[in-house]
Amino acid sequence: PTCSVATGSFTITNYNAGYTYAVTPSAGVTISGNTVTAPTGSYTLTATLGACTSAASASVTVNAQPATPAAPTLSAVTQPTCSVATGSFTITNYNAGYTYAATPSAGVTISGNTVTAPAGSYTLTATLGSCTSTSSAMVTVNVQPSTPTAPVTSVTQPTCSVATGSITVTVQNAGETYSFDNGSSFQAGNTKSGLASGTYNVIIRSTGGCNSAATPATVNAQPATPAAPTLSAVTQPTCSVATGSFTITNYNAGYTYAATPSAGVTISGNTVTAPAGS
Repeated sequence: PTCSVATGSFTITNYNAGYTYAVTPSAGVTISGNTVTAPTGSYTLTATLGACTSAASASVTVNAQPATPAAPTLSAVTQPTCSVATGSFTITNYNAGYTYAATPSAGVTISGNTVTAPAGSYTLTATLGSCTSTSSAMVTVNVQPSTPTAPVTSVTQPTCSVATGSITVTVQNAGETYSFDNGSSFQAGNTKSGLASGTYNVIIRSTGGCNSAATPATVNAQPATPAAPTLSAVTQPTCSVATGSFTITNYNAGYTYAATPSAGVTISGNTVTAPAGS
């Protein structure tokens, strides 16, 4: 017998068409010319001519039909993740005596009852000896979810009048979310305001749940606002000098000073020279 044919056959090599042949046992056996077709079992034949019957032949044995494995049944797929490009599924009726093959097979590994495969749709067959099962139901491994590239950011720094800064991710794709605290929390908007001075790790999360690498963005300290200038008593104009002068007592060479009104005023170091006026 074969994987697809349950009976075997054998030939009467000294066949004589004038004889009548009988097989023992006879259940399920057919004799057509010199060919005997029979199910699993051991058989002998006799030949009869008239009232005379031969001795029984040597016995022949028809083996059991080779077993054909049942089609593999497959579990639901464990899909690829942000960090793992392949998926996997399990052969739930696994038999260690069978050999399994996947179609298509490129990139597929089968280890015990676990099949690991790249994105694609697959069927499996099981083989025992020369017999191969029908194909399993198809399973699909999805494409690995994409990981966003590291964000490009711009920083609006604090000003003299605003103590905090803001960070903006300059390219925003629909559905992505943004973290400005190294992945602890995410928001839909691509701008985070009210940030104190410091360095922030900015991450993009894709719609598939994959996080980009972090981009550091630094919010500077608020620029210092100078104290109001304090001025000394005025040296007033004299009969011969038309201008007066006064001194900036808390003068700082790193500051730039301006007078209001400014017409005719000169500022040199910590000394302000001015015409009559307030």
